[in-house]
Amino acid sequence: FFAAAQQQTQGANASAMNGLLQEHNQWWSNFWSKSFIQIQDQLVQSEWNASLYLLACCSTSNSPPPGLWGNFISSTGMYWEGDYTLDYNYQATFWAALACNHPELADNYDGLLLDHISRGKSTAQYWGFQGIFLYTHLIPVPGWSDDGYTFWSQKSDAIFAAVNCAMRWRYTHDTNYAAKVYPYMKGVADFWTNYLVLSNNIAYWDYNDAADESGGTSDVNPATSLAFIQLVFPSLNEMSQVLNVDAGSRPLWTNIVAKLSPLPIVPATSISSLSALGANYVTSGMNVIRDTASGTAFPTPEVAVYQDRQTRGSSAGMNSTQVIFPGWDVGLESAPATLAAASNTVYLAAEWYDGNDGCTFYPSAAAIGINPSLILKNLNFAIIDHAYPNFMFSFGGGGTEDYSIVPCALANMFLQSYQTNLHIFPNWPATQN
Repeated sequence: FFAAAQQQTQGANASAMNGLLQEHNQWWSNFWSKSFIQIQDQLVQSEWNASLYLLACCSTSNSPPPGLWGNFISSTGMYWEGDYTLDYNYQATFWAALACNHPELADNYDGLLLDHISRGKSTAQYWGFQGIFLYTHLIPVPGWSDDGYTFWSQKSDAIFAAVNCAMRWRYTHDTNYAAKVYPYMKGVADFWTNYLVLSNNIAYWDYNDAADESGGTSDVNPATSLAFIQLVFPSLNEMSQVLNVDAGSRPLWTNIVAKLSPLPIVPATSISSLSALGANYVTSGMNVIRDTASGTAFPTPEVAVYQDRQTRGSSAGMNSTQVIFPGWDVGLESAPATLAAASNTVYLAAEWYDGNDGCTFYPSAAAIGINPSLILKNLNFAIIDHAYPNFMFSFGGGGTEDYSIVPCALANMFLQSYQTNLHIFPNWPATQN
């Protein structure tokens, strides 16, 4: 790219340069015509524009997908070698593209997954599994990995990567796209159909699956893994029908969804870190979504301290708030008890300034109806306190992942369609245009 650009400019005259400028301006005109917002909060609006601009500057269909820091490499020691981290970081970069009608900015997302199908199957066989099993940290073969060959005890990395495929399918229903990603989706499903344990023909259980990098091999039924299965398997089933393949597998996929263990919803007082907050925050009868049914309990709650707007780490990047977004497993149409537990989970986690989870937390808060004025207030402070002049955020988990904080939060405030019905402006302040 650089050599071609250099050659083009060296041989250019004034007329050619003017043509390039017109082509450039037309590209951006077409880009901004695909979606735009107009709100009174100009700071948040500017961050929305900048987030999509930055993504467009580092993600094109004919280039490799951006790593943790995209094009914005400022030193030789970028954390995690700027790799593709499947905790949530790699996936998060592209959520804004899908939510804001720019699927072309996610065209290069799937190549990494398709290139790792063979490696994922070999890795699964080596560890005694079937289907596709991926390390948390990916770079091209030979494959340096921060995992240290432990996978951080997570089984969910490959299916978390498939969440974006399911999202794009739900947004576009593009049959060509379905055909492209189907081999990866099916490989992921093959892993889980053989890994889940059917107990007494009643419920499928997910054993020895760490809820996040800080979890352990004893974790059972992580809420995130359950939610991702509930999103990916029905999407795969739809793709199978449209592509007219694997009809014999559909009954099993449907049965797994029907019999999958429910989300681990428990009394907040049963979790020591929440009980310690006291009655000012945790009341009798308050339920939350636990990180796992057994094992890792809850992200470090920030509800009592977030008002100082300091960056803290509540988890290694995966926790139960993500069943809302990007898991799409809880929303405004969920059963009242489930929705209440999700709201309590967001309230107590309070990851407004979290080092990792802003890109999932703000959209989750918006999706389940948390006070929109509170969301916008904290978005403003996040931008004021934790964004550079170029609109890049300075949170700790990565760089490109934070492009989704503002666009995906606002998307869920403006329009929701991931359950049954369309919800127009489901969570916007009544006093603001």
